[in-house]
Amino acid sequence: MTKKLSRRDFLKMAGASAASLALASCGVKSTELPAFTKTPIPTNTLIPTPSSTPEPSPTPEPTLRSLADEKGVKLFNLVLYKAFTDNGYKEMALKSCNGLTVADSIGLAHDAVFKGIDWNDILANWSKYEGMLDKGEVPFDEKLNWTSAEQRIQFAEQNQMEVMAFHLIHGDEISDEIIAASKTKDDFSKIMKFTTKARVLHFKNRIKIWSGPNEIIAHRLYDKGAFMSKMVDNELIHNMFVWLKEADPNTIGLLSESNVVEATSQSPYQRIHDEYFKLLDFLIEKNSPVDGGGMHNHFWVYDPPKPDVVREVIDEFKKRGKVAYATETTVNLNPVYPLWRDRPKSIDTVSDPLESQAKIFVEMLDVFSSTGNIFGMFGITDAYSWYDEIETFGYTGAGAHLFDKNYQEKPAYKQMLAYLTSLPNQ
Repeated sequence: MTKKLSRRDFLKMAGASAASLALASCGVKSTELPAFTKTPIPTNTLIPTPSSTPEPSPTPEPTLRSLADEKGVKLFNLVLYKAFTDNGYKEMALKSCNGLTVADSIGLAHDAVFKGIDWNDILANWSKYEGMLDKGEVPFDEKLNWTSAEQRIQFAEQNQMEVMAFHLIHGDEISDEIIAASKTKDDFSKIMKFTTKARVLHFKNRIKIWSGPNEIIAHRLYDKGAFMSKMVDNELIHNMFVWLKEADPNTIGLLSESNVVEATSQSPYQRIHDEYFKLLDFLIEKNSPVDGGGMHNHFWVYDPPKPDVVREVIDEFKKRGKVAYATETTVNLNPVYPLWRDRPKSIDTVSDPLESQAKIFVEMLDVFSSTGNIFGMFGITDAYSWYDEIETFGYTGAGAHLFDKNYQEKPAYKQMLAYLTSLPNQ
């Protein structure tokens, strides 16, 4: 699936042209001839060299990244490890955002950070390991699998980009080893404390934002028999935010969920919205150090989001003193919505899907950035898309991201660029 495609370098254009030097006239001492010569030789004078006109420096082409920096807008985008050896992909990352999101390899999957850890040993010697964590030490730090996350985080640091990390826990990313070791809720809670503090301590002061428990409500409503639904209760969620802040008081912790901002478009999303805010209110009542919500927004051109409704949901967070970041944004063009095959359409026919996609991206960028919140996207190019990992029902058209499979800008990119250009500089 990986593609080695070249991409014109937008960010490394020459920053200065050579300036020519003007030679000033200077006098040279007259030279005397032998004594018998009566007439002195005239003073020699250098003729000034005409000044050349300096060539103007080339003006770098504006990008989403450069304009976001100028306008004070926070744009994040997901960077996948499997695509990270592709220099063209990295150039698109630099072009499309000023914040980097790291998701794969930093969670609880079998091949992620904690690959090879003996969880039974952790539980059997819990007092020892808990004591280390509470003192700010990471057990087995040198043996944990940090490589892929480190590469992307160092890339972000080298390019002055903030980092957001997904997720402290996600239902589809819990390894079989963790599940097997978690005989009781107490066992699982101890493992969650270990995994939460170890990751946050290792990246202390380097990861600006952590998505904590992710999509808890969707699992509770629609996957009730799953391990996550049985093991992750409200008390554990509260504790995870406490452990997060103990490990790094300066990081931002988000309670993340999908479809919350589409509350009125479909009844299942209304249920997710309502149950989400019940959980958030529970955490607020317990004085949990949760900073706000991470909104996972996977929009669809056949049932587009309503900007006024999204603003109302953001206002619900604001009234509670919490942020509402768009942590994931895609706009799907498939006539069959991949995440819910039977989702009803509010628009029967979309005459120009790419223009409709662009309109949604711009509207959502406006809604989130104008309310002081981060606008995060979940993928850079259709060439590397998480949608490829799920059923697409035969659809082979354009994908849900800003660049196509050949790394070319789609209308969404260009119209977001125009929107940012219209904003005043900060």
